[in-house]
Parts: sequence; C-alpha cells; structure tokens
Amino acid sequence: MSFRATTKMEITTKPDFKQTFPKWPEASLKASVDKLDDNGIDLLESMLAYSPADRISAKRAIAHPYFDDLDKSHFPDRELSYYKSHIPEV
Repeated sequence: MSFRATTKMEITTKPDFKQTFPKWPEASLKASVDKLDDNGIDLLESMLAYSPADRISAKRAIAHPYFDDLDKSHFPDRELSYYKSHIPEV
C-alpha cells in the first residue's frame, strides 16, 4: 500500500497558498524516524499525505501490514471480521 505524494506544483496552486510561506528542503522520513521498518514508514507517509483524498483512512490504517504482527486475540471477533470484509485490497 502506498500513497500518491502531493507535488510542490499541486500545493502552490491551492487557493490559500501564499508565496511568503516558509520553504523547507524535502527530508527523508526514513532518516527522521529511523526506528520504523518499511511498513511503518509506508503507513506514516500514508497518514501524512497532504490531500485528504490521498490520505489513508482509519479503517485502512488498522488493516495496514504494519499491524500484521499485532496480537489481535483480545479484539472482538466482530470488529476484525468487519475490517477484513469491508476493506478492499489495494
């Protein structure tokens, strides 16, 4: 699962964008959060997507591979079956 990055061009064309906004160089999330594995980085990037249309939903986030080794035995079965049946594979 991967997100579509919002480009600099897309952000600068937004109606509320101001040329006076501070500008920072692009930084590697992996270098900033070095304790996360690749799945963790993918999930975090998906959560931080600028555009809500590109941002991962909470339902999809809980089904993300990052949580595959989470002990779900204490979760109610009805919730797990709901997530598995209502979230399409991407």
